[in-house]
Amino acid sequence: MTDVLIEAGTLQASADDRTISGLLVPFGVQGNTNLGKFTVEAGAFTLPKDPSVVTLNVQHDRETPVGRATLLAEHSDGIHGTFRFADTDEGDQALTDFRAGSRTNLSVEAKGIVLRAGKALAGRIFGASVVEKGAFPGAALMAADAGELPEDVEPLTPDETDATTTEDTSVDEQGNATKTVTTKKTETAADGTVTETTTTTTVAVTPPVQPDDTNQEADVPNATVPGTLNAAAPTEKKGLSKSQVFALMSARRSGTLRGDQTLMASLGEAMGTPEHSLFAALSDVKYDGTGGLTTGIALPTWIGEVWDGNSYFQKFLPLFGHADLNALDFKGYKWLTKPTGGTWAGNKSAVPSNAPKFQAVTGTASRFAGAHDIAREFQDLRAFGDLSFFEAYYAAMAESYAQWADETIVLDAILDEATAMEADNPAGLSIGAGFSAIIDGAAAVVEANATPTFALVETGLWKQIAKTPQQDVLGYLNASLSLTGQEGELDSFTIRATNKLGAGQVLVGAREAATVYELPGAPIRVDALDVANGGIDSGLYGYAGVLVNKADALQLVSPYTA
Repeated sequence: MTDVLIEAGTLQASADDRTISGLLVPFGVQGNTNLGKFTVEAGAFTLPKDPSVVTLNVQHDRETPVGRATLLAEHSDGIHGTFRFADTDEGDQALTDFRAGSRTNLSVEAKGIVLRAGKALAGRIFGASVVEKGAFPGAALMAADAGELPEDVEPLTPDETDATTTEDTSVDEQGNATKTVTTKKTETAADGTVTETTTTTTVAVTPPVQPDDTNQEADVPNATVPGTLNAAAPTEKKGLSKSQVFALMSARRSGTLRGDQTLMASLGEAMGTPEHSLFAALSDVKYDGTGGLTTGIALPTWIGEVWDGNSYFQKFLPLFGHADLNALDFKGYKWLTKPTGGTWAGNKSAVPSNAPKFQAVTGTASRFAGAHDIAREFQDLRAFGDLSFFEAYYAAMAESYAQWADETIVLDAILDEATAMEADNPAGLSIGAGFSAIIDGAAAVVEANATPTFALVETGLWKQIAKTPQQDVLGYLNASLSLTGQEGELDSFTIRATNKLGAGQVLVGAREAATVYELPGAPIRVDALDVANGGIDSGLYGYAGVLVNKADALQLVSPYTA
């Protein structure tokens, strides 16, 4: 059964304190209903001969009537109705709400709705409701076709926009009026054949029923009952399907069961004529925002830690040799004067000799530590849904240690002890000032009896080098300097950009020029319980130091100055 509820105009109170009047069904206005959005034209809805059978309720709660209609009449702008609130507790409350301005709109309830192309062609009014909000703000969607017209009834308005329609009304000697609608349509086929189709529909016009004067207001016309519909043949009655029963049970459990979804109402629908009912008193259910159903309770999508750049990459420490640290202090030696020999004359003559000397070499490692007193709820309540907080915490702390060892320990020591020099004048060279400075530094490292393996280049100068149109740059350096390994060439040479140098500076060095000492396994993770304060003390510890073995194998080249 296709029922409809259409919210229409604003109610007006009459001199009778319990009587209200208003527009029940507007004509030609698109309405927002449970069957979609459509318009109602004059004559589409059938009015009952006795208006008192039309009950009045609140917000379409049809199981709790609060009044009845005393007049239903069709005007040019729509169907108007007059209703009287019942002298009951429910009627008193509805009247109070109306006077307070909380429910001042009418909404029609109709059955047997037939929809075609966004228009209602048939329907029977059986009820009305006082509601809070009207249902005709405009439309973006059209209602889908619904319901079936009786086989012997055609719409009085043709569907074809290109057809010609004429209407003629005649009255016989007995005063019976007949309305004839003739539609002519011409169609031309692909082969040029012209076909003219004429459709004629004749409908008896039933005179309006005069209402009882005692139940009518003087300024409201009499109700009319259009005689445009014939009764459809009764259909076979069927019981509720399993899907309908399960739907009712689900609605009951979820608390969404409406007044028209009770078991008795559903049985009545299933056993009666399969028509559609329309309900226009629809409430907006927003998802979020002001008045949204999920505002404040919807769960967000958890995305965990958001990427904020690559983890710190050590740029300087890997350029040098590495050794294990077993104590804070480390000590060794280097030759101050190496033992030497020479040409010997023989024959029991004195052999060459000298006085070798050692030089003590010492260093002290630095300590690293970082710890936090973390509320134990992060572990007990599984913050973020798991223990990923602690994984992220220790990863960040380990990154802090790596940066400390790379920059504070290694780079600072290298820059403090490197040998300073000035680059040659690069004027006239096609390789530019950057490559020229690298060659100058590499040549000085070679002169110190070491093999250069890397060059740290200030970022601005590195950009110049990267833009130099030079093929096989490292090969060019090898060929230009004849850098010596055992076979006269380098296995590898690293050029790395850094913003830790001064403008235009280059640091060229050999891997063996320094040694980095670290405690094996560093950084060390330490956890302890702070039971008295409900905390977990978590921290990382590490130890590292660097020893510059040969300062002249580290050449800090500054730009040429005239």
